[in-house]
Amino acid sequence: EKYEDIANPVFNETFSLKTLVESEVPLEERKYLEFRMMDKVSVGFLDQTIGEALVPVSQLKRGPLTLKLTHGDEVAPAGTLYLDIESDGKCSPPELARIAQLKRTHPRNLMAKHFDEALFYGLAPEHRLRLLQCCKPGLAEPHERAGLMPAQPKDYDLFKPYFDKVIGELHQIDDENFFKYINTSDLCRVETLLRTPPGHLDLDKVGFT
Repeated sequence: EKYEDIANPVFNETFSLKTLVESEVPLEERKYLEFRMMDKVSVGFLDQTIGEALVPVSQLKRGPLTLKLTHGDEVAPAGTLYLDIESDGKCSPPELARIAQLKRTHPRNLMAKHFDEALFYGLAPEHRLRLLQCCKPGLAEPHERAGLMPAQPKDYDLFKPYFDKVIGELHQIDDENFFKYINTSDLCRVETLLRTPPGHLDLDKVGFT
């Protein structure tokens, strides 16, 4: 498309990247996706770029992505590319629709209230499954206040911001220093925090004072 303001061009394009067939480069060998900015003179010559950027395939997750396009070895950027990745090609698990429903029907369910799809899609696929495992208590028992529980030893560290929001609202804790000293080594304490009903938490007994 053509724009009058050549100094600040804006392009709105939607495109899909299809999986390569087996006869081409195997998936495990495709480590980078390269973006190239061309002008109308050099568009037929891929080695004559105005700007380019390499993106590790591992970083291509749903959500916003900003790339600085550089020209050759020049430090100054040749432009900025703003991407909004709408899908990584994987179907949304049914649990997401259920959690969205619980946000409306069970506002006291803290698992659903603080669940963030942007966080979910920003995780590696294997970590998405682990997060949904942690959400199972709240999915199975919608009236549960917390509805969230580590399913594996490292889950608290992996999803700490999410767990801290649930624990913070559950026990009305807004002191950031409180959460700095909780980690996977305190997993039994984390479980105690999540299992204890609001108003019944004794910080002395769980060793936080």
